[in-house]
Amino acid sequence: MNWFRILLDGIALSAVFNITIALGWVIRPTAYTGMYPRAIQCIAPKMTKADRCYEANVLLILYPALLVWMILSAHEAGIEGFWPLFWTAYIQMMLINLGDFFGLDWCFREKMGSRLELPGTEGNELYSRRNWMLKLAVPEHFVMWPLLVCPMVSLLCAWAGGLF
Repeated sequence: MNWFRILLDGIALSAVFNITIALGWVIRPTAYTGMYPRAIQCIAPKMTKADRCYEANVLLILYPALLVWMILSAHEAGIEGFWPLFWTAYIQMMLINLGDFFGLDWCFREKMGSRLELPGTEGNELYSRRNWMLKLAVPEHFVMWPLLVCPMVSLLCAWAGGLF
C-alpha cells in the first residue's frame, strides 16, 4: 500500500470537508443548528425550510463527492481487497474527523466567536470553548466518529471499491 498517498488524500479530503462546512456555517449558521450541542438546539429557533434545504444541498453534494474521491483514490493507489480498502477509508475518515475536531470545533468556532451564535442563544455558556468541547466535540469526535461513522463509511467504501 502507498501509505503516503493515503495520508495525503486524507489530508486533502479533510481540507475539502472542513472548508466547505466552515463556509456554509459562516454563510448560514442557522442551517447548521443540528450540529450544535443539544442544549442550544432546544432553545434555538426551529430551522426554517430554507435552512433545511440549504444544509441538505451542501451535504448531498459534499458527502457523495468525498466517498467517490475515497474510492477512486484507493483504486488509483492499487489498493485491493476488502480489509485494505476498509482500513484505507477508515484512516481517511479519521483524518477528516481530526480536521473537524481541531479545525472547526476548536480553532474556527473560537475564532469566529459570536458570528456563529444562533439567534436567541447569544451569550449561552455552552459557547465557551471548554463547554463546547466537553458537551459536543469530545464525545462526537472520540466516541461517535471512531466507533460509528468511520466504520460505516469504511464498510461502504470497501464494498463499493470491491465492485471495481
